[in-house]
Amino acid sequence: MSVEEISEADAELAAEVETVLEDAPVDAMGRRALATISEGGVELIADAVTPFEDRRAVIEWMTRCTVHSLGELPETWFTASDSSEVETAVLFDRVMMSALLGRPWGDVGAVDDDWAREERLALVAKDVLPAMHAGVREIRWSATDYSAPASKMDPDPLNQRHPAMRPGLTDLLERAEWLVEQLLDGFGSGAEYLSWASFATTATYGELDREVARGAYFETGIRSALIRNGGDGDRFTRENWAARYLLPAITRAAAQEASRGAEKDEAAEKDTSIPQT
Repeated sequence: MSVEEISEADAELAAEVETVLEDAPVDAMGRRALATISEGGVELIADAVTPFEDRRAVIEWMTRCTVHSLGELPETWFTASDSSEVETAVLFDRVMMSALLGRPWGDVGAVDDDWAREERLALVAKDVLPAMHAGVREIRWSATDYSAPASKMDPDPLNQRHPAMRPGLTDLLERAEWLVEQLLDGFGSGAEYLSWASFATTATYGELDREVARGAYFETGIRSALIRNGGDGDRFTRENWAARYLLPAITRAAAQEASRGAEKDEAAEKDTSIPQT
């Protein structure tokens, strides 16, 4: 949705949310590794205050949610495994999608701005925050316990931006965003898709099932939607494929990275000095 179409109330609330991090004292957030999760959550909330431009933008937001919740979102949040329950998934729920977009989607009628905003925030409260809570409980005792540097040799907590201070999660998010972008854009040929699938295998730590990647190549209907840009129908199919297979794989990869990855301060990452012997 363009800036001109954002309601005044949405714009004011978004501005209020953005001041939360600026006003919060560092020591109020406790352990820095945990504080980065809170900061990521505030950013996700700020994104949800205003309507999303289209279904693709919702998928991109969901991709960020998977990593900032440390892989704790249920796979049914993206797509239901049972076709009879498909409308329980956010991307297939016509009412929820209408709220996320701030305009009618499917056969939904007129959409009220205030109602849509409340539904978007309710989605965060009902699904995203509980997932973040589960992620915090998963890593809370391994998180570094400091809120300010004790000496000049200690990393400055304000400079730590990796989710849970795990660089692997930032790397995963960057790879995931690239995977989503390429998939939703569509591929120019079968060879280009296979190259993407090869990268997706390693980028998700093998969580994208091999039969899924293989099946998309040999299933004519899916393959034709993936390797051509034939209009709304093909775009919708690619979005559905991302929801059913790619986002759950990214979620599982995030959970593995969060539980197995190690913390590292960003100052140490940038240290290029040669050790003296």
